[in-house]
Amino acid sequence: MTAPPQAACVLILRPSDGKVLAVSRKHDETQFGLPGGKVDPGETPREAAIREALEETGLDVRLLQPVYAGVCVGEIPHYTWTYLAAILGQKQLPDEEGKVAWVSWSRLFEGPFQEYNLRVYEIAKRRGFLKMRKSGGNGIL
Repeated sequence: MTAPPQAACVLILRPSDGKVLAVSRKHDETQFGLPGGKVDPGETPREAAIREALEETGLDVRLLQPVYAGVCVGEIPHYTWTYLAAILGQKQLPDEEGKVAWVSWSRLFEGPFQEYNLRVYEIAKRRGFLKMRKSGGNGIL
């Protein structure tokens, strides 16, 4: 049995209200997931997470630490790496067609990756990543 393909995504939290930066499916702007995608040949999951965040959101990010890695069941199951990330700045306009928005966790639980997103949420909560900060901000931790 061959290993599933790899993917990587970023978890960017807005401290002022606990919302998550998400990207809609290009053909359905009501279904959201974490910014991310496939790991290209010769690329590490960390490199893929940074590249995918830039392509999907136009944002330059810094990875802070791994949150979770496991199989994400979607149209094709992928072994997916998720990293907590901070926004460094806007570098370009998004290259892809999905809608970029700050959404509640409940929106992520409705989409096609709900099982994986729930697992990321549980781990992030347990590790203290979801504590809101009074300082506000734009996702820069």
